Amino acid sequence: MNATEEEVDRIVHDFKCMGRHRCYLINEHGDPAEFLFKLRSECGLRPTYLVFNGLNILQERVQLLAKNIRDASAPDPAKVEPVTIEAYGNVPGMFQFTVANEDHTIGNLVQSLVYNQTIRAGGDNDLEYIGYNQPHPLENRICIRVKVNQESVQDVRQFLADCLARIVIDIKVIMTEWIEFSELSVAGIRDVEQFKMNYRTEFAAMDDVQANNAKVNKVNKVNKVNKVNKVNKVNKKEVNKKEVDKKVEVPPVDGQPNPIIVKVNKRSNKKDVPSASSPEKRKGPKKAADT
Repeated sequence: MNATEEEVDRIVHDFKCMGRHRCYLINEHGDPAEFLFKLRSECGLRPTYLVFNGLNILQERVQLLAKNIRDASAPDPAKVEPVTIEAYGNVPGMFQFTVANEDHTIGNLVQSLVYNQTIRAGGDNDLEYIGYNQPHPLENRICIRVKVNQESVQDVRQFLADCLARIVIDIKVIMTEWIEFSELSVAGIRDVEQFKMNYRTEFAAMDDVQANNAKVNKVNKVNKVNKVNKVNKVNKKEVNKKEVDKKVEVPPVDGQPNPIIVKVNKRSNKKDVPSASSPEKRKGPKKAADT
């Protein structure tokens, strides 16, 4: 196809105006992973601080959602609750959380990140499905539906709240990386300094908890190995007790009228022929002395 210079200019212009903003990098799963955009501040706040503040607001919203999900109850027409929970359909382990005053921002975030840390990451298969929808564009509420393994998940509210707590940690890690990258750490901004202080305190306590959990897991692993070894040792003793020597008679051989008693091990079927000094060996007739 031979295009004129005017047509080429129009295609290039359209791409620069709209098309290039639809280009993004994807990860190994085919999901969008990196976007390039510009942020301009319309006030005295620097753009780097606006990104930090946006992430801070986002993690606070997820924290509040985790608390409300943990305290969720069945729908009651006489009450207005931030989050309600109810069984969905006739599918065992399927539940629906109705979240008030939230939209696609939180819905898509929760669906994507909880899916990544549970179903896509593999592991215990506690979560079998998660999705969300906004019933109506003019209604400021979303419905989050999950299907859990009821044999391993006793409380779906606590399970989902724990997943959201891990999302909060991920957002805070991104915030600390952004502070260093954007050089907000040397800007002397009060909110940033307060976050850094809280972050160090919170994650120091978290490191202590993780170290203690690792120690407990190590002790439990050693105890489990010792228990298995003890059981194997007991089983081995019982097997040895059951091994009774079996006596079989070997037919007489060459002038040896009386049979020889041979011991046979049941497990290996190995014959133990008595030695010459063994009392079980019968003495045959003496040979005549040479004259």
